[in-house]
Amino acid sequence: MSRWKIIVSKGITIITFWTVGYWLMFGITYGYNAYFWDNNIVSHIFFSAVCSYFIGIWLISLILLMSTIFRSNSFVILAIGGVFLMIYFIGLLPKIGKYMPIQLLNSMDLLLNIEKISEYSYAIIITIILSILNIATSIICFNKKNI
Repeated sequence: MSRWKIIVSKGITIITFWTVGYWLMFGITYGYNAYFWDNNIVSHIFFSAVCSYFIGIWLISLILLMSTIFRSNSFVILAIGGVFLMIYFIGLLPKIGKYMPIQLLNSMDLLLNIEKISEYSYAIIITIILSILNIATSIICFNKKNI
């Protein structure tokens, strides 16, 4: 079996579990909120959920990358946390923040109708590009790695 197939199958499996679990829990939460309260109070609820979903995809791609670079699970967790913190602190800069994946965590402003959907388009595009680059880099690293 080719090495790249291992990374791709691992990524597909993790993303599939994330997708099914995330949207199942979103549906349950949306359903009981609709039953007990009124979901019409908030704006852009589905787009806000998509923003959080993309953060999960980005973190999964980081897990794939860091697990091919490091052998220890502790280093993988520390590296993912380090990258997340670095992106978080870079996102605090006003001119750069709207391009960072961390911007997608600010979807509460969408729910309250403070911000518009268009303000998240750059962050979504950058998050997708970073996710693809992380997976491509993990394939390259895994192909060169001695097992």
